[in-house]
Amino acid sequence: MVKLLSIALENSANTHLKHILKELDNISLYGIYDVNLKNEIPISNSYNYCDFSEFNAMGFVQVLPLILKAKKAIKELVQIALKENIEKVLLIDSPAFNIPFAKALRKAGFKGKIIYFILPQVWAWKKGRIKVVESLCDELVGILPFENQYFKSSLYYGNPSNEALKDYFKNDTKTKKSIAFLPGSRKSEIKALMPIFRNLKKHFSDYECVVCVPTFLKDKLYLYEDLSGFTISYDTKTTLKNCEFAYICSGTASLEAGLIGNAFCLCYKAKMIDYFIAKTLVKIKFIGLCNIIFDKLNLGEFHKEFIQNFDENELLAVFKNANKEEFLQKSIKLRELTKGEIASNLAKLIKE
Repeated sequence: MVKLLSIALENSANTHLKHILKELDNISLYGIYDVNLKNEIPISNSYNYCDFSEFNAMGFVQVLPLILKAKKAIKELVQIALKENIEKVLLIDSPAFNIPFAKALRKAGFKGKIIYFILPQVWAWKKGRIKVVESLCDELVGILPFENQYFKSSLYYGNPSNEALKDYFKNDTKTKKSIAFLPGSRKSEIKALMPIFRNLKKHFSDYECVVCVPTFLKDKLYLYEDLSGFTISYDTKTTLKNCEFAYICSGTASLEAGLIGNAFCLCYKAKMIDYFIAKTLVKIKFIGLCNIIFDKLNLGEFHKEFIQNFDENELLAVFKNANKEEFLQKSIKLRELTKGEIASNLAKLIKE
């Protein structure tokens, strides 16, 4: 039996963890992850320090109250790792938590194997993290095809979204007469984008307007306020495959849309203080993953981005000017760049 401690603080991170665990047998799982995981896949034994949602926040302001909570969790998780003789640690994304945790583990004398999956975005900011992460971890696994330009020893097995979306890939430009709206999965994102999407909906009276809601927000539809005139979908992938166009908050969903192949644009609004801090610290040309990948590999722009200050007329114009065939060809290229077998290869690293 392998004793694995994993830190998965995002919804997407827990999806990746689930796929990895399906490739493993006889696992005892410790750490912070989705409390529902143990009900979905066979785990021999589990200890969940807390549900991942307790650390789910976005923006510099929202994160501040979690600092003391995170310090307490790191201290107690280190004690658990040593007491339970944990053999392997799988850190997924969330560098603000996972790097201090890895430091605390090594400082306490942890000799087991630390694997970091979904590496810190040093191509955007904090390049100093490269040496730190490389010194703390035994294996680094990136999910973007250009990351070995930064983490020289990192492994790349493709992007997990590619593997998860194969059944949804489009190879033609046929669509249904529907518009998809993806306002994100966090309260702040939803609050910022839904008023704009409600105004935009008025221009699509001949279309079915679909709001994609993550399954873990099924009982929190009040966050979206007025949903009259919208169809609610809990199946984002199918919605993205069928729609004629999608308006998407930044994040994993924009990469998923890029892989599926229908036209879309990215829309993002943050609190002014968060936007100001990010604008000052983060030095990147784009925020959408499709655009970042294409830009780093000198392939041009994948899709349009609207950041912070934009209105419904700009969003309507990008829909009217969308080239479906061009989007599809870019999508096919993106699939080539991101294909691989993530879960099985990470399972091998854990078992080694």
